[in-house]
Amino acid sequence: MDEWEMQNRGYGFLTLYKNCHPVAPNIYVYDWESDLIGVVKSGYVHEIEIKISKSDFKADAKKKEKHEVLQTGSHEIKNVRSWLVDHWRSQGRITDDGRMIARRPNYFWYGCPEGLIEAEDVPPYSGLVHLGTGNYPKVLKPPKLLHKNHIIPLEMDSIMRSMSFKYWQVRLKETQENEEDRRILDYLLEDEWVI
Repeated sequence: MDEWEMQNRGYGFLTLYKNCHPVAPNIYVYDWESDLIGVVKSGYVHEIEIKISKSDFKADAKKKEKHEVLQTGSHEIKNVRSWLVDHWRSQGRITDDGRMIARRPNYFWYGCPEGLIEAEDVPPYSGLVHLGTGNYPKVLKPPKLLHKNHIIPLEMDSIMRSMSFKYWQVRLKETQENEEDRRILDYLLEDEWVI
């Protein structure tokens, strides 16, 4: 099963079981690319990190800053000019202990084919859903609620812009393909080819 199929199954899980609308694939809302993001009516966000191999799962574990943000909501400030840190501090984006506050989803899931990852393999804050289990997803571990903040308009705008862009990419590509088919057909008809 490839990532595309897993995302399709993740979409079904988020819309049917978690009542998320909208759901967007491969999007940058946070400091990393999310495989799937879904927003529930209350404004809480579910993120599913799709894994199709054990090596892919192990590679994700090496993304220390991402998991630090998911767990704590902040990360260490590295290689940043002091005036910028002062500016962020004035905006309330720096914690009392000097860490950068970062946005994150309310719930973080791993989604994978059945048997690839087990509940004890995932971090304590994340959930695990087997998406390749027949026709129905199988939740092995529900995620913890990471925080109670709702999605902000800027993040929702990012999701909607991404979805709109992807929709029009597909539609324009289909239009171009249809126009090419029409040009070929017109060419064949002009030269009195028999079809």
